[in-house]
Amino acid sequence: YSGSGQAFIAIAKRDVQSGDEIAVNDLEFVPLSDAKTKLESISSNEIDLNEPIGRLKSLLIEGNNDEGKYQEILHMYPWILGLIYKNIDRHTKLDNENIPDFTGYRETGKTRDIFEVKPPFAPIFKKRKTEFSAEFLKYLDQAERYFDFVKRNKDYLYNEKGLRFDNPKCYLIVGYNLTHKQNDLFKRKQRATPVELLTYNDLLAFMENTAKFIERIVKGKQ
Repeated sequence: YSGSGQAFIAIAKRDVQSGDEIAVNDLEFVPLSDAKTKLESISSNEIDLNEPIGRLKSLLIEGNNDEGKYQEILHMYPWILGLIYKNIDRHTKLDNENIPDFTGYRETGKTRDIFEVKPPFAPIFKKRKTEFSAEFLKYLDQAERYFDFVKRNKDYLYNEKGLRFDNPKCYLIVGYNLTHKQNDLFKRKQRATPVELLTYNDLLAFMENTAKFIERIVKGKQ
């Protein structure tokens, strides 16, 4: 995609299946020049495409529900999400009551996004399988509160804490291997909230698509 005199690469950040409609928020548009600069700034021993993907797959196969294990992957490998984050920082304190799991520091614009990383096997739906669980709604309410806070207090956060939130995104990562019907309900919920909802299937797809993008850049230099 070319716009404003700059080339962008679109990386799918959701697990888009054959026959699914693709919306704009299913893609992350990454400035190609920024991605190349970021890749050049990372030493070769930092880039191991298989390590974070393999770790994530192993945890999911084991049925591990320790959210800390998954949070560690994002913290250690900030480049895995489209090469757009310089750092993914733990527990950025917005104020005494608002402390999200992570904020991602973007290379472009030096702004931050919010990440809430919850257990993949937390119940998203009630036993009837078509109504959202109280646990999921609590996670979503928490993420929406953080998102609303940074938008309303943008000047305070920048002037007092040096945290820039210009046009931020807020991600809630939760759930794994939902049924087709549940995925439809999950996407419908996505359209009703400003928070970007990602399952762990989506996270894995985002990481794998980023790895393919990196391989294309490296191959293009050879």
